[in-house]
Amino acid sequence: FKIDNYFLNIFNIHIDPDVAPQEIGELEKLVVNSTGNTLVCGDLNADCKYYSRKKYNYFAKWNWITPDEVDTAVSKMDCAYDRFIANNDAKREIIGFGVNNDQRIKDKRISDHYPIWIKITPKDKN
Repeated sequence: FKIDNYFLNIFNIHIDPDVAPQEIGELEKLVVNSTGNTLVCGDLNADCKYYSRKKYNYFAKWNWITPDEVDTAVSKMDCAYDRFIANNDAKREIIGFGVNNDQRIKDKRISDHYPIWIKITPKDKN
């Protein structure tokens, strides 16, 4: 995104749960050298039976904004499948994040995931 002289690079992806570690590793290779404000987001299936950050350690030098303890799935599972991962430049600008797990949206006909959000306040123009 470019707004006036402000840039924000966003990579949004849905990772196949059956090959989550491999796809997250390939995604890291693609974005790891991104400069400026860079954010990876989406359904990474990066928790529970699909992916363990301790085991695979991809994006180790990045900031996992959505922690493992957050539940982003409507199912009975308590998993943080949906994530925001920010490089150090973007992390400086993040002032909030959350999961909209309001009871009114627990309808799997709409989605099997809760919406996640992030609030950014630009600190620099690069």
